[in-house]
Amino acid sequence: MGLSKSVSDLLRQKAQLDNEPDDVQDENEVNEVEISGEEKALSLESDLVLLGIVWNAIRPHETFEKLKTRYHLNENLVIEKGNNSFWIYGKEDLISESIVSFVDYFAKDIRDFKFIRPESPYDSFIYYFFKEAIMCRLNVLVSNSFHERDLQQVIIKDVIRELKDDARKMDNINKKYHLQMIDNWISQILVKNTHLSM
Repeated sequence: MGLSKSVSDLLRQKAQLDNEPDDVQDENEVNEVEISGEEKALSLESDLVLLGIVWNAIRPHETFEKLKTRYHLNENLVIEKGNNSFWIYGKEDLISESIVSFVDYFAKDIRDFKFIRPESPYDSFIYYFFKEAIMCRLNVLVSNSFHERDLQQVIIKDVIRELKDDARKMDNINKKYHLQMIDNWISQILVKNTHLSM
């Protein structure tokens, strides 16, 4: 699943800005430099990749997105918060843990957006994001493009099947609660807002 053209443009602009030198050092000047905490953070970030973006689905039509704040939640997770988005950077093998930490830390901010829409080149990001969205009852919309919508519908069906299988292994009270919660999310959020039939 590819990123939309606007996201690709944003990533290209961000990479160009990151590559521009801030200070030009004199070639003859050689200094011994101690590694500061800031440089350690930059070296840690170089191992991180863009896992996905969570957009405010109802946002003004702006030509660009301003990234306001960078949060270092741990050495494996960096979140950049913009006006209408969250850019999630982490390690590919820690996608599930990264999404859980992101939702735990930014739950209030996520709920401030009326609807959210995940976008990622990783299908596993979409999978774990929808799994967390169901458990936290987040208002999530699927993609606008036909190919991505079909893919996300398949992913959502897999997530729901797994959550229902897990719920059936619980005791009767918890099983009933979790199955009802999943069915409510499907009927009140997914079908009502996205018109996907499950």
